[in-house]
Amino acid sequence: MKYSNKSTTLRTILRILPKQKRKRRYQAQLSEQLECRLLLVAPQDPVIVQSVDFTDRITIVDWEPVADADFYDMWFTVVAFDPSPVDRDPFEIDENYVTDSRFEGEGIGSSWSQILSPLNYPGGQRRVWVRAANDDGFGPWGPSVNFTYPGTPETKPDLSVTRNSFYGGSDSFTVSWTSLVETQLAARHEIWVSKDGQRIVNEEQVEATYTSGTLDPGIYRFWVRGESDQLTGAWSDGLTIAVGATPPEVTGPVQNEAPTRPEISWSAGVPGVPYQLWVQNENGVVINESGIGGTSFTPGSDLADGVYSAWVRQVPASGQPLPWSSRYQFAVGQSRLPEVPVLNFTPNVNGDAVEDRRAIFTWNPAANAVRYELFISNAHNGNVVLRRADITDTNFTTETLATPGEGGSYRAWLRSLGANGEQSLWSEFIAFGIASDTGEVLLT
Repeated sequence: MKYSNKSTTLRTILRILPKQKRKRRYQAQLSEQLECRLLLVAPQDPVIVQSVDFTDRITIVDWEPVADADFYDMWFTVVAFDPSPVDRDPFEIDENYVTDSRFEGEGIGSSWSQILSPLNYPGGQRRVWVRAANDDGFGPWGPSVNFTYPGTPETKPDLSVTRNSFYGGSDSFTVSWTSLVETQLAARHEIWVSKDGQRIVNEEQVEATYTSGTLDPGIYRFWVRGESDQLTGAWSDGLTIAVGATPPEVTGPVQNEAPTRPEISWSAGVPGVPYQLWVQNENGVVINESGIGGTSFTPGSDLADGVYSAWVRQVPASGQPLPWSSRYQFAVGQSRLPEVPVLNFTPNVNGDAVEDRRAIFTWNPAANAVRYELFISNAHNGNVVLRRADITDTNFTTETLATPGEGGSYRAWLRSLGANGEQSLWSEFIAFGIASDTGEVLLT
């Protein structure tokens, strides 16, 4: 029950009191000249929100009408790891009341004019309470209702990866992500790692990098989410990791003059995980075979003469495929693909005709090649040092690769390019280095 501070008249009191008490109350009022206060009735029932819907810009909240209600009061909060209520100061909110059992709007007042706009807050989470009111006072708040706008929520961690699956190679893996502790005031991150559908890691940490312990070879799935005492955030996208294996690569058939039913082979990946083979020519896909248990496949019908490109990948039972292999090209019934060149290295020593700190390469002319591509990277970090795809000679001398007084370690590869853009495989790499003191360029 709610009580008002308004004085009332004796006549009003007599109307609301039982008949047998009127005389006594009347006498008391006349003899003592007391000021009485009226017992008033505010709405008694909580407001139950029935639904929350959206348009592009508008939030629509509907609820059941409540007895004795003349208008309704709403309270919205932003659901977050560190939650913030929408300011209920009357100077900030000038349209917080509605007379119908519905609210439609993209905001409240001037300071929160678009806080309820799905277009401006994709994936945003909000919480709403509603209570009924009349001139006698406010009823109780109804239960809160949470709702989420369409789109990707801000609480979903952004993994620092370029693809959603990879081969780990070693017996462990490391994953990093944007810290929700630093950016959204989450208290911690929850880590989920599973294998064969069973959760094997259930840990919490503040840091935004996770390194697993030693793991058996196999396929693992990884997720992370932020948490606080107020909110459990959205899980990240799942990441598929092949531990203890390297990616399969297509190794056959022979690149030129392959038979019309060539055996297409590849190196092994994760044991027990099936393969998918994709082969196409200039007219489109000719082989798309899944569920291959071994490391080779022979088509059931002849392939037409021409150039083909092949890729292979593994598809675990989780359904999240691992990355495709590199492209492998082969020619059926003819010799059209450029031959793999053999890259040679000439030492550059002090006193010869070539300036120090420049690398000297030669190679044999490759069949079906019209030009060559040379690739050099830093041996320590893999950064590209030089990449040239316009070389038509069978020799090349680089510019200086290091400044005086500095040395370095490098790796170089070469491949042939055909008239129609066909590519050979890369040659075996050559490892070489530059001496920091003398500037000589020698094999390592």
